[in-house]
Amino acid sequence: MTTVILAEKPSQARSYIEAFKNSTKKQGYYAVSDPVLPNETFITYGFGHLVELATPEQYDTKYKQWALSNLPIFPEKYKFTVPTDKKAQVANQKNTEQQEEIDAQIGTCPICNTGKIVDKGKLYGCTNYKADELCTFSLPKKWSEKNLGKTAIKDLITKGQTTKLKGFKSKKLVRSLTPN
Repeated sequence: MTTVILAEKPSQARSYIEAFKNSTKKQGYYAVSDPVLPNETFITYGFGHLVELATPEQYDTKYKQWALSNLPIFPEKYKFTVPTDKKAQVANQKNTEQQEEIDAQIGTCPICNTGKIVDKGKLYGCTNYKADELCTFSLPKKWSEKNLGKTAIKDLITKGQTTKLKGFKSKKLVRSLTPN
């Protein structure tokens, strides 16, 4: 699961990342890892107002010329705009979130064939878990006291098997499955 923390300004984001073990500066955000954070944590930041209320003439051209008779203005639905100098940061934040969601996907669910397998904390599960057609696919990250990495899970989903995993022991055969 991806966690995105939005700091008010770049200096606040830098203060946050100083508290964590590992961070990598990217274009408009920081990738952070620390035992207290969930996997896939990112800290991004705003500067000034990232969005603003639309000006009156964006609702109706009659508001372009000021007139007391047009007041008060109460639109049925408020419009928001991104200032020109903030468009790159907003686009970067959207792209970061979308790319991280794509990167977090392990593969297509082998049960429902429509959901994507993603990291859900202690397990990998299907994105259709809470959908109309309930999918119950999940794989624990820990199996027989050993952690299964993302690569092993990807192999299980796409190939139905993995390469030999270091440290696993067969309870049935009581021997190490680790190659000598």
